[in-house]
Amino acid sequence: MASSGAGLDLGYLLETTIGCGLVGAILSQLLYGLSLAQAVYYFWVYPEDPRGLKWLVAWWILLDTIKEAISIQVLYEDLITNHANVESISHLSIAYGAQNDLGWLLVLSVHCFYIHNMRNILQYSRNRKLMSVIALALVILTFLTNAAVIDYAIYYKGKFNHMSLVALAPPCVIIITDLYITVVLCMSLGAARSGLRSPTDTLVNRLIKYNADRGIILCLVQLAALATYIYDIHTRTTNFTAILYFAEVNGAHPHVSRSPLPTGA
Repeated sequence: MASSGAGLDLGYLLETTIGCGLVGAILSQLLYGLSLAQAVYYFWVYPEDPRGLKWLVAWWILLDTIKEAISIQVLYEDLITNHANVESISHLSIAYGAQNDLGWLLVLSVHCFYIHNMRNILQYSRNRKLMSVIALALVILTFLTNAAVIDYAIYYKGKFNHMSLVALAPPCVIIITDLYITVVLCMSLGAARSGLRSPTDTLVNRLIKYNADRGIILCLVQLAALATYIYDIHTRTTNFTAILYFAEVNGAHPHVSRSPLPTGA
């Protein structure tokens, strides 16, 4: 019985560290491949876009590549180099903290891109400065909250599912941020419509739909992460939280195919 209990305990340790990390990293690699395909499509189809926008897309891909390289290196060390060292693979590598910070830095830069677009749309609005400051504050809070909570879990706990209820804050904050940016963009674009059936209004309607769809998808990903985490806290029977962590960091990445929003570049 003791041997069986030890085996179950070892299995639990591995499932909550390298096991869920492996599944999440595989999912992350698949999403990274989609990002690369989008980048190739963007540079191939829209060579006339402003140089600043092209550099921004290249910056996003560079951050994503570095993040995935760290993930692969960590998996190599855990699965190959230290495969016989139970003590080593029973705790998450602190390199996951660097990967986490890079992922949320990427999300931060994407949010700033949409804030820039929002400022361009609101250039004649009296509330432009106030709305921009609120959006920037939410974006910074999102970055700090997500980076700090995940890093705490990795550095001090060593397991994704040993986080406290404080870990409910990151998905809640990012949901509020995405909702705010989406609502402001849609309302601003709606106010820009002339009320006449014209090609301009058709384009504005497409922009509103694009931003609304983006906001809905991002919020659904965060709600899924929040729901699975709450389920994990109460049942301790699954560990979807770690897998959703990799998905939500990648899911928040931009679609690097050309956005019709003005960039001011």
